Amino acid sequence: MVAFGVAIAAIGFLNQCMLTVPRVYYAMAEDRMFFRWVARLHPRTGMPVMAITLQGAVASAIALFGAYEQILTWIVAVDFLFYALGASCVFVFRHRDRRSGRAAAHGLSGHPFTTAAFVAACAFVVLTSLVHSPGDSALGIAMVLTGVPAYVLWSRRNEPGTSRM
Repeated sequence: MVAFGVAIAAIGFLNQCMLTVPRVYYAMAEDRMFFRWVARLHPRTGMPVMAITLQGAVASAIALFGAYEQILTWIVAVDFLFYALGASCVFVFRHRDRRSGRAAAHGLSGHPFTTAAFVAACAFVVLTSLVHSPGDSALGIAMVLTGVPAYVLWSRRNEPGTSRM
Protein backbone atom coordinates (compact mmCIF):
# COMPACT_ATOMS: atom_id res chain seq x y z
CA MET A 1 0.00 0.00 0.00
CA VAL A 2 2.86 2.37 0.79
CA ALA A 3 4.52 1.64 -2.55
CA PHE A 4 1.20 2.27 -4.30
CA GLY A 5 0.85 5.61 -2.48
CA VAL A 6 4.39 6.59 -3.44
CA ALA A 7 3.72 5.64 -7.06
CA ILE A 8 0.53 7.73 -7.17
CA ALA A 9 2.33 10.69 -5.57
CA ALA A 10 5.20 10.37 -8.06
CA ILE A 11 2.80 10.26 -11.01
CA GLY A 12 0.99 13.33 -9.68
CA PHE A 13 4.25 15.22 -9.27
CA LEU A 14 5.41 14.27 -12.77
CA ASN A 15 2.07 15.35 -14.20
CA GLN A 16 2.40 18.71 -12.47
CA CYS A 17 5.94 19.14 -13.80
CA MET A 18 5.00 18.26 -17.36
CA LEU A 19 2.14 20.77 -17.27
CA THR A 20 3.82 23.71 -15.56
CA VAL A 21 7.52 23.68 -16.45
CA PRO A 22 6.96 24.08 -20.23
CA ARG A 23 4.83 27.13 -19.43
CA VAL A 24 7.77 28.61 -17.52
CA TYR A 25 10.07 27.98 -20.51
CA TYR A 26 7.47 29.58 -22.78
CA ALA A 27 7.10 32.66 -20.54
CA MET A 28 10.88 33.03 -20.34
CA ALA A 29 11.16 32.87 -24.13
CA GLU A 30 8.32 35.39 -24.51
CA ASP A 31 10.22 37.73 -22.16
CA ARG A 32 13.35 37.17 -24.26
CA MET A 33 15.07 35.48 -21.34
CA PHE A 34 15.41 32.16 -23.21
CA PHE A 35 15.70 30.96 -26.80
CA ARG A 36 12.93 32.52 -28.93
CA TRP A 37 12.13 29.22 -30.66
CA VAL A 38 10.86 27.86 -27.32
CA ALA A 39 7.96 30.35 -27.48
CA ARG A 40 6.53 28.84 -30.68
CA LEU A 41 2.92 27.78 -30.32
CA HIS A 42 1.09 25.10 -32.28
CA PRO A 43 -1.03 26.92 -34.89
CA ARG A 44 -4.21 24.97 -34.16
CA THR A 45 -4.07 24.16 -30.44
CA GLY A 46 -2.04 27.10 -29.15
CA MET A 47 0.10 24.72 -27.08
CA PRO A 48 3.77 25.58 -26.50
CA VAL A 49 4.95 22.49 -28.37
CA MET A 50 8.62 23.44 -28.45
CA ALA A 51 8.65 24.07 -24.70
CA ILE A 52 6.89 20.75 -24.07
CA THR A 53 9.40 18.99 -26.33
CA LEU A 54 12.28 20.66 -24.49
CA GLN A 55 10.87 19.58 -21.11
CA GLY A 56 10.51 16.01 -22.39
CA ALA A 57 14.13 16.03 -23.55
CA VAL A 58 15.37 17.43 -20.22
CA ALA A 59 13.32 14.88 -18.26
CA SER A 60 14.62 12.05 -20.45
CA ALA A 61 18.22 13.16 -19.97
CA ILE A 62 17.76 13.33 -16.20
CA ALA A 63 16.19 9.87 -16.20
CA LEU A 64 19.10 8.45 -18.21
CA PHE A 65 21.80 9.88 -15.95
CA GLY A 66 20.51 9.13 -12.49
CA ALA A 67 18.99 6.40 -10.39
CA TYR A 68 15.55 7.02 -8.90
CA GLU A 69 16.91 7.81 -5.44
CA GLN A 70 19.44 10.29 -6.86
CA ILE A 71 16.84 12.07 -8.92
CA LEU A 72 14.48 12.21 -5.96
CA THR A 73 17.23 13.75 -3.82
CA TRP A 74 18.00 16.36 -6.50
CA ILE A 75 14.35 17.31 -6.72
CA VAL A 76 13.59 17.28 -2.99
CA ALA A 77 16.57 19.47 -2.11
CA VAL A 78 15.70 22.05 -4.76
CA ASP A 79 11.92 21.99 -4.41
CA PHE A 80 11.91 22.38 -0.65
CA LEU A 81 14.48 25.15 -0.88
CA PHE A 82 12.13 27.05 -3.20
CA TYR A 83 9.07 26.21 -1.07
CA ALA A 84 10.85 27.82 1.89
CA LEU A 85 11.88 30.85 -0.16
CA GLY A 86 8.36 31.26 -1.51
CA ALA A 87 6.76 31.06 1.93
CA SER A 88 9.36 33.49 3.30
CA CYS A 89 8.05 36.06 0.84
CA VAL A 90 4.85 36.21 2.89
CA PHE A 91 6.84 37.87 5.69
CA VAL A 92 8.25 40.43 3.26
CA PHE A 93 4.86 41.22 1.74
CA ARG A 94 3.18 41.51 5.13
CA HIS A 95 5.95 43.82 6.34
CA ARG A 96 5.55 46.03 3.25
CA ASP A 97 1.78 46.14 3.71
CA ARG A 98 2.15 47.13 7.36
CA ARG A 99 4.71 49.81 6.53
CA SER A 100 2.51 51.32 3.83
CA GLY A 101 -0.60 51.18 6.02
CA ARG A 102 -2.45 48.75 3.76
CA ALA A 103 -4.38 45.79 5.06
CA ALA A 104 -3.05 42.36 4.06
CA ALA A 105 -4.68 41.20 0.85
CA HIS A 106 -5.28 37.64 2.08
CA GLY A 107 -5.84 36.16 5.49
CA LEU A 108 -3.53 33.37 6.60
CA SER A 109 -4.65 31.29 9.56
CA GLY A 110 -2.06 31.27 12.29
CA HIS A 111 0.36 33.58 10.49
CA PRO A 112 3.19 34.22 11.37
CA PHE A 113 3.47 30.98 13.36
CA THR A 114 2.19 28.62 10.66
CA THR A 115 4.28 30.31 7.99
CA ALA A 116 7.40 30.14 10.18
CA ALA A 117 6.70 26.47 10.97
CA PHE A 118 6.38 25.70 7.25
CA VAL A 119 9.63 27.51 6.42
CA ALA A 120 11.37 25.66 9.28
CA ALA A 121 10.02 22.30 8.10
CA CYS A 122 11.21 22.99 4.54
CA ALA A 123 14.64 24.04 5.85
CA PHE A 124 14.77 20.84 7.89
CA VAL A 125 14.05 18.74 4.79
CA VAL A 126 16.77 20.53 2.80
CA LEU A 127 19.32 20.22 5.62
CA THR A 128 18.46 16.55 6.16
CA SER A 129 18.87 15.96 2.45
CA LEU A 130 22.26 17.69 2.48
CA VAL A 131 23.40 15.63 5.49
CA HIS A 132 22.20 12.25 4.21
CA SER A 133 23.07 12.71 0.54
CA PRO A 134 25.45 15.66 0.32
CA GLY A 135 26.68 14.93 -3.20
CA ASP A 136 23.27 14.42 -4.76
CA SER A 137 21.70 17.34 -2.90
CA ALA A 138 24.55 19.65 -3.85
CA LEU A 139 24.29 18.49 -7.46
CA GLY A 140 20.58 19.38 -7.54
CA ILE A 141 21.26 22.82 -6.10
CA ALA A 142 24.21 23.28 -8.49
CA MET A 143 21.94 22.46 -11.45
CA VAL A 144 19.61 25.26 -10.40
CA LEU A 145 22.48 27.67 -9.83
CA THR A 146 23.56 27.20 -13.46
CA GLY A 147 20.57 29.41 -14.19
CA VAL A 148 22.30 32.41 -12.61
CA PRO A 149 24.92 32.90 -15.34
CA ALA A 150 22.27 32.16 -17.97
CA TYR A 151 20.04 34.86 -16.48
CA VAL A 152 22.92 37.34 -16.44
CA LEU A 153 23.75 36.52 -20.08
CA TRP A 154 20.17 36.96 -21.30
CA SER A 155 19.67 40.10 -19.19
CA ARG A 156 22.70 41.71 -20.78
CA ARG A 157 21.53 40.75 -24.25
CA ASN A 158 18.16 42.37 -23.55
CA GLU A 159 19.57 45.72 -22.49
CA PRO A 160 18.66 48.57 -24.82
CA GLY A 161 20.99 48.83 -27.78
CA THR A 162 22.07 45.18 -27.76
CA SER A 163 21.22 42.40 -30.19
CA ARG A 164 18.40 39.93 -29.44
CA MET A 165 18.62 36.14 -29.52
